[in-house]
Amino acid sequence: MKTNHQSMREKNTQMLINLLKENGPMSKAALSRKTNLAASSVTRLTQELFDDSILSLVDKEKTESAGRKGDLIYLNVKKSVSLIISFNVDKIIFDVSYLDGSFREIKIVDYEKTEGFEKVISNVLDDIFSSNKIGIILLLEPSNLSLRSDLSLDIMLSLVRKIFFDKFKKEIKIKILDQGILALIAEMNLSKDLSVDNNIGYVLINEKVNTGLFLNGQVIKKNGYGYSFGHTTIDIKSKKLCECGNRGCWELYAGVNWLLDEYYGDKIKDEEKFQKYIKLLNRANQESKANELLRKYAYNIAVGIINMVNSLGLDAVVVGGYIYNVQPWVINEIEQIVLSRSIKDNIRIRSSKISPAKICRYGASFHAIDLFFDDYLKK
Repeated sequence: MKTNHQSMREKNTQMLINLLKENGPMSKAALSRKTNLAASSVTRLTQELFDDSILSLVDKEKTESAGRKGDLIYLNVKKSVSLIISFNVDKIIFDVSYLDGSFREIKIVDYEKTEGFEKVISNVLDDIFSSNKIGIILLLEPSNLSLRSDLSLDIMLSLVRKIFFDKFKKEIKIKILDQGILALIAEMNLSKDLSVDNNIGYVLINEKVNTGLFLNGQVIKKNGYGYSFGHTTIDIKSKKLCECGNRGCWELYAGVNWLLDEYYGDKIKDEEKFQKYIKLLNRANQESKANELLRKYAYNIAVGIINMVNSLGLDAVVVGGYIYNVQPWVINEIEQIVLSRSIKDNIRIRSSKISPAKICRYGASFHAIDLFFDDYLKK
């Protein structure tokens, strides 16, 4: 059991970290005023954070008052926190994330061109860990089920864990993350307009539909995963079979596969889907069939959002993923349909402001910061 002194130290350190995360660079004097901690306590706690490379000095504070200006302290943006591994249809992307929520792409490994895959991954990890002190590996759950059969997520998880232990003779925290939650976390950290809302829904539309929920001031998850509205039934008479084993699920009608299948008919290769989707969107303003399908698609998306809004009393819903690329009228149409059936009058619907290629990677980076500090404060 922790002593009272240890608990108080952890609490006070957490206050300092939260202030710097929320407000950016601050002086010791400002930290002391905001936390009501004695100046000596702030000095002692910040020195420990400096020693662990968590804090850095940036500049002198800018004030109009006379006297000596204090040094501004900020979270060390060069401090590496995690390795993020993202799975795509034809490649794996390796990013290193940092304490300010940013990430840097380190390596892309192509599935098809890779021979001796385990050796290639081993060399990538060796390069990354030789130059970055990282204690967390985050695996981003793929947005579809089209990974190579010999490279399932579980196999990749075991491979990464084995390689890391063989090289460094120790365990590392590895987590598989839900894309709906990650997209929500990214949007909330990067979009200031959501700071006024206590109940937010995020709808991530790719081949599947992932959802993230922020209710009563906290991200809702169970065993690391969100509660997916993608498998709520919106067509009770449907014969379309979902991967979950049910029929008529929302994601069968709101996922991009519905739009692509309705327009192109023939089976499209996974690696071609995004390009085909963009072409279809570009045709919507000049071709009646594409325009009509896009309006039906907006309706399909709106039906699921209505269920979310009326079930949970949401203040705002953000729609992202592939639909990031649609023209504003599609989102406006979704919003009007939702408002026509919503219990609440002031619900806001908007598209994501973050590209689908980066949103989950940003979310993982911000999530890694919380995991990092959870571990740090328990030391």
